[in-house]
Amino acid sequence: MKYVIGIDLGGTKINAAIFDEQGNIFNKISMPSYGEQGKEAVIHQLQQCIFQLHPEKIEGIGIGTPGTVDVLQGKILDVGGNINDWSYCNLKSEMQSLFPDDKFYILNDANAALLGEKWCGAAENYNYFLMLTLGTGIGGAIFQKETGLLLGHHFQGGEFGHVIIVQGGRACSCGQRGCIEKYAAGSAISISYEEKTGLLLTGQEIFSRLEFDEIAKKVVDEFSNYLGLYLVNLQNIFDPEAIVLGGGLIDSKDVWWEKMLNVVKNESNFKNQINIVPGKLKNDAGMIGAGKFVFEQQKKGY
Repeated sequence: MKYVIGIDLGGTKINAAIFDEQGNIFNKISMPSYGEQGKEAVIHQLQQCIFQLHPEKIEGIGIGTPGTVDVLQGKILDVGGNINDWSYCNLKSEMQSLFPDDKFYILNDANAALLGEKWCGAAENYNYFLMLTLGTGIGGAIFQKETGLLLGHHFQGGEFGHVIIVQGGRACSCGQRGCIEKYAAGSAISISYEEKTGLLLTGQEIFSRLEFDEIAKKVVDEFSNYLGLYLVNLQNIFDPEAIVLGGGLIDSKDVWWEKMLNVVKNESNFKNQINIVPGKLKNDAGMIGAGKFVFEQQKKGY
């Protein structure tokens, strides 16, 4: 039996585990990533993670990371996501220098989540689908059976979070203004509530106020409306079998899912053709997909 390590690196947390070729999970661990402290702190945490997990024999180590990723070089490009000082980090080289006997495979975290859901999650039976990860920001990925992941000429394929929907709108970490992730991600819920009340609350705190707080209700309605309209646009552009929604916000879907679906149904010309499904793997999707990426790349001879 062959084993790999799959790692999902986020701005606040690292999830990792050992996997076999059937997707069985062994020895899962989590630890802080300290993304706000920058590159050196994050790489130290990755090193500690691998030290804790590493079995005697491993085929390779996959890491799903925020940011635009050149998967051939294992390098983060000009958009580093929600980790400070992450742009232009050659993560593969950094990790290879620490573990010279291991092979490393680096990919974008949303692409990793898609591979996880395709391998053993909500997308097992789909041959052409989109993945959106809804967390602090919005990640995206595109899969077609014949070609696999669509990476794009500049490795920016599926950057759904940075489509501009409000000209001159809220400033985004990518350098643009008005990106959809500033209106339909977890951070957008907090931002919108603060703009209306002056109070900075987490998404969960806002959700807990829905029964008595009219502004909280309005914020969730706006979030659901932006997300629903955006999904209609993605359906019209790509015409996929399904759109899978994952990420941390799925844990709170009871308060916004039906609102979002109603927007889709009311606005779409293809009401019976839009298939929007929640991811099954939740926060494990990226970790599982990073492990799957190792097996896939090695089959291709990398």
